[in-house]
Amino acid sequence: ERGVHGLPGERPFHLRGITVRQLWELYEDHRVWIETPAFNSFVDRDTTRTMHDIVEHVVKPRTAWCKGSYSDLLPSGKIDVFASHNWSEEFPEFARTLQAYAHSTGPELHKDPLDIRFWVCSFVIRQHGQVDIGTGLDDSPFVKALLHCDRVVCCIDREASLFGRAWCVYELYY
Repeated sequence: ERGVHGLPGERPFHLRGITVRQLWELYEDHRVWIETPAFNSFVDRDTTRTMHDIVEHVVKPRTAWCKGSYSDLLPSGKIDVFASHNWSEEFPEFARTLQAYAHSTGPELHKDPLDIRFWVCSFVIRQHGQVDIGTGLDDSPFVKALLHCDRVVCCIDREASLFGRAWCVYELYY
């Protein structure tokens, strides 16, 4: 079954991503829900929605028909920046971090900040059934993307939760 832009998962990982413009379109489509506080068991308090919520309530439903990644629904393009983040962080904070980074980096990359393409695992890796994580750490999609990317942005939330996640620490090491 074909996705909007080819077979699900057929594009190399360094050509999968989400632009700031596409991220904010997703955000605006779900703004009220995203910004309504709900109990977050990861931090044991009410927060706005997290990437866990976005994957369950936005990514999986939108990609159920093709069993692909969210990026399979978007045009292909070389990633500009790898985003290292923790799924437990609040999504509004995450989105604002990427937007701020894009605005500070856009002139240097000679791009409109809204067109800067980020590699965000939750949007570029299939979230249905068999997750395409490779055969080992060095074969993971994370490393494949990092090898084709000159920039990494670390999305650090109020709890600095990024540093407590093994994958995130590995991404920073690599």
